[in-house]
This record gives sequence, C-alpha cells and structure tokens, in this order.
Amino acid sequence: LYAATYHGWSARRYWRQGLRLCRWTGVSPTVLLHPLDFLGGDDVPELGFFPAMADPGEAKRERLHGYLADLTAGFAVEPMIDWAERLNADSGLRVRAADLG
Repeated sequence: LYAATYHGWSARRYWRQGLRLCRWTGVSPTVLLHPLDFLGGDDVPELGFFPAMADPGEAKRERLHGYLADLTAGFAVEPMIDWAERLNADSGLRVRAADLG
C-alpha cells in the first residue's frame, strides 16, 4: 500500500509478480494485515504521520480489495490456526534443528 501511494500500477504489478513467484516455487504466501491498511488519513487524522496514511481510506480499501482478489484467485486463504494444524498433521513434514552458529 505504501508503494501504491507513489505509483499504483507498479505496486500492483510488483504484488502480482510476488504471487507468481510463490506459485512457481511452491511457497504459500503469508499476508498480515493491520488496521491502518484499511484506514486513511481522512478516517483518523491523528495517525497521519504513519506511511500511506496520506491516502483516503476508501482508496486504500479499494486497493486492498484488488490485492486480496489476486491472492484468492491463486491461493486458498484461511486462518493461520487452520494452516498450522494441517501442517502439523502432515507426516511428511521435515524437522530441522536450528543452526545458531
């Protein structure tokens, strides 16, 4: 959303390319959304110092709608707990010890 404040088309292309790379490499993307991703400076002027808060809330929500449509077109979207339980139940999951040097 921050990049989209400068050039919306390029930001959307960057997002879509990231999703393509996830599909090509078999990586499941993880998306974390914050309240400020849905709010603009017009919604809460006191938070206008945060990045991307110069944009109106409606514009940010419209952008998010498009980004999430891209995400759901190529990936199953689910709560993290469901994903973690399925991953834990997968008997083929490799366990690796952390190499902390």
